[in-house]
Amino acid sequence: MPNQKELNYKKIAIISIIAFIVISIVFIVVTIINHLKSAQIQILVAPTFAKVQIDGKTYPSSKSLNFFPSDNELTANISADGFISQEVKITPSKNSTSYIYVVLEHESDDTWYNATEKETDRKQAVLDSLSSAEVEKFVQKYPVTSILPYINNQNNITTYRIDYGNIEGCKANICLKITDYTGENKENALKYLSDNGFNPDNFEIIYENTAQNYQDNPITNYLPFKTLFDITYNYSASNELLITVESPQTYFDEAITKLKEFGQTAYAMGSNKTIAEYNIKFNYSNFSNPFENTFVANSETDPINYIRTGFSNINPEYNFQIQQGTQEGNYYYTTVTIGSYSQFSQVTFRIILVKNNDSWQISSSPQPIITTTHAKEIPLDILNKVNALPFPKV
Repeated sequence: MPNQKELNYKKIAIISIIAFIVISIVFIVVTIINHLKSAQIQILVAPTFAKVQIDGKTYPSSKSLNFFPSDNELTANISADGFISQEVKITPSKNSTSYIYVVLEHESDDTWYNATEKETDRKQAVLDSLSSAEVEKFVQKYPVTSILPYINNQNNITTYRIDYGNIEGCKANICLKITDYTGENKENALKYLSDNGFNPDNFEIIYENTAQNYQDNPITNYLPFKTLFDITYNYSASNELLITVESPQTYFDEAITKLKEFGQTAYAMGSNKTIAEYNIKFNYSNFSNPFENTFVANSETDPINYIRTGFSNINPEYNFQIQQGTQEGNYYYTTVTIGSYSQFSQVTFRIILVKNNDSWQISSSPQPIITTTHAKEIPLDILNKVNALPFPKV
C-alpha cells in the first residue's frame, strides 16, 4: 500500500500534467486567435501623449494592433488636451495593414512641436511613416514600380532609363516610358523588365529616342526625377527644352536644391549652360506664389524697405521674410521666404532689383530660380549669383 509520500508525489505529478495540458490548450487557443486576427493596424500619432480610441477601446500614441478581419468600417478618434481632434476611417481587411498616422494641430500655438526634441522627433517620425505608407500602397497597386525608375549606366554614361507615371500621351492609369539616350537600347530596356518578372506586353510603354537632345542638354541625363516632388522635362515644337518643377510646399526648397545639383553636375560634364539659362516652369502643388503680380511700385530708396513696401499687401499668414542681400553696381539681389523652416513649410524665392537713378525697380516677380526667361535684361553673372544664394532657415 502506497505511503503518504508516494501519494503526494503522484498528486504533484497529476497536477503538473493537468497544468501543462491547460497551459498548452491556452497557448494553442491564443495562437489560433492571433492567427485569425490577420488584420493589422499600425498607430503612430503626435503628440506623444495623444490617445486613440477604436471601437470603444483606448490605445496609446504608438501601438501595433491585431484585429479580426471585417468588412465594417471602423472610426479611430485621435485626441489630446489642447489639440484639435481628428477622425480616421479604417477597414481591417484580411492579411492587410491599416495605418493611423496623424499629426494633431495645436489649438493656438503653431510652433508647439518645436518646444521639445521629443515632440519634434515624433512629428517627423509620423510624417516619414505617412510618406512610406503612401509609397507602399502605390507599389502594392502597381508592383512594377518596385524596380523603377531604372537608370542604366555604362562607363558613367547613362544609356537609357525607364520611368513610370501619368506620362504625356498615356491612356492608362500608369504608363512606362523608355528614354533612349543613344537610340540603341529599346530591346535592352524591354529585357530589363522581362528579367525582373514583368511582361512588357502588359504595359502601355512610351518610347522616346533622345540621342540628339541628350547631347545638347546633358541635364536630361538626370530627368525625370520623381520622389516627394517631380522634376520633369519636355521639348517644345521648336525643340526647346522645358523643365518643370512640381512640389508641395513642404518639399519645394528640396526640389530646387536637387535641380540646382543636376544643373551643376551637367555643367561640370561639359554643358555650356548654367541653371539660369534653362527655361524652367514652377508648379506649386498645394500653395501659390504670393509674389506673382502683387508688387506695388514705391519710392523707397533702401532696397529692403523697397521690397517690404512693395509686397506689403501679402497676407500675413504667409510669414513673408526678407534676407539681407548684396548690391553690385546697379543691381541688388537677395532671397525672400514664406512659411517656416521649423514647421517644414518654408519656400525660398529669389529677387533682383535694378537701380534707376535714385530709385529701384524690380526685375521680375520673385522666383525659386531666376532664369533668362524671367529676367531677360539681367546679366548672366548676376543671375548665377542670385541663384547660388543659400537657403535661409527662418
